[in-house]
Amino acid sequence: MYETKFDIMKGVEDGIEIFKKLIKPAMILALINFLIGSSRVLLDPTYKDILSGNLIVLDPMNQLMSQLISIGIGFISMGLGLMILYYYKETITGEIPLLKKIGSSYKVVILFYLGLLVLMIPFMIIITLIMFGSFALDTSGIMGVILIIILLIFILVFMPMLNFTLQGMIFDEMGVFKAMKHSFRLVKHNYFRLLLLMVLLAGVSSVLLVSLKFHTIGIILSILISSITSKLFMCIYSAVYLQAKDNDTIE
Repeated sequence: MYETKFDIMKGVEDGIEIFKKLIKPAMILALINFLIGSSRVLLDPTYKDILSGNLIVLDPMNQLMSQLISIGIGFISMGLGLMILYYYKETITGEIPLLKKIGSSYKVVILFYLGLLVLMIPFMIIITLIMFGSFALDTSGIMGVILIIILLIFILVFMPMLNFTLQGMIFDEMGVFKAMKHSFRLVKHNYFRLLLLMVLLAGVSSVLLVSLKFHTIGIILSILISSITSKLFMCIYSAVYLQAKDNDTIE
């Protein structure tokens, strides 16, 4: 299984075909995500400051409320977004009750971020030590370069290795750390293939979004399209992930 060389183009084709079959729940979830995301305009108090022209001095309490609202909306949106993977799983295992889809999605979100937080501890310790060293030795320029290198390693190496964690937790019902280890072992033999897939999908998404953000209607459409494409991309990554499952059984 872990020697599987993913056929990225087949994964894209299979993911698109599954997305077509799941278009109804995908559109409903995308619309709900869109409405929840748009509600921030009404709920976020900093929008009132911005609209009133107060761009320099924002109320600290409003900023705190804004951050809490962002976290809450992000959590709700990610849970709803993950539900598309349970609809995908239904095509393999049979019907899954709606309440179980909802509960399981939010459980996966919580466990994933807790697991990610634990894995980030070594990075945070290294960054803290570098910052203290920078102040003590007055070498902020060199330390700044080192911090950028660590950040690039985190973004370009560490995060892609976790690409299939959510799929492992959902399709194979693994615990979060087992799913992370499983993802590392799968991605290890397909790193550049998957990095290319990430770049291509991000590029397509960026072109669509940038081309729309030139007027109010375009901004609204870009939010909705972003929500829809995120469901499509999840289907594509899941189709790629399942190629390894087709080749062998989970160890």
